[in-house]
Amino acid sequence: MPTYSFSYQQFENTSDLTTSQEELIYAAIKATEKSHAPYSKFHVGCAVLLANKKIISGSNIENASYPVGICAERSALSNVLSNHSEEKVLSLAVSYQVESNQKSLVFPCGMCRQFILECQEINESPIELILHAPNDSVAIISDASDLLPFGFTSKML
Repeated sequence: MPTYSFSYQQFENTSDLTTSQEELIYAAIKATEKSHAPYSKFHVGCAVLLANKKIISGSNIENASYPVGICAERSALSNVLSNHSEEKVLSLAVSYQVESNQKSLVFPCGMCRQFILECQEINESPIELILHAPNDSVAIISDASDLLPFGFTSKML
């Protein structure tokens, strides 16, 4: 039976990261403050680093009709596609704050994985994902396609 696996880096805290990665995490943490999550209390922020060194952020926005909301990753990347489409995305960081005891790493939802994969296809180069938890642990995935190995892309249309 075929199997799928991929490698990623995991860190106990941000001290072993590059300055650029730390700055991007800080921007993602700041973006959690703009989150609108009155129902789940799960505040997510995303910061995208562009090739011109500009950082674009976004946060999750919930709605009483849950499917109408938007995740932080899609919020930030939509801004990039709408307003900065001439720039390549180098990496994106995601962080969250929550009132519960949940403090470990979480990974993007399926809808965001698909969206990030399509942005990477538009980008024509890998997008690094930096995932940060409130306990300061970090996972770095060097290629967004690793999160959606059998993703549906425009090549299939």
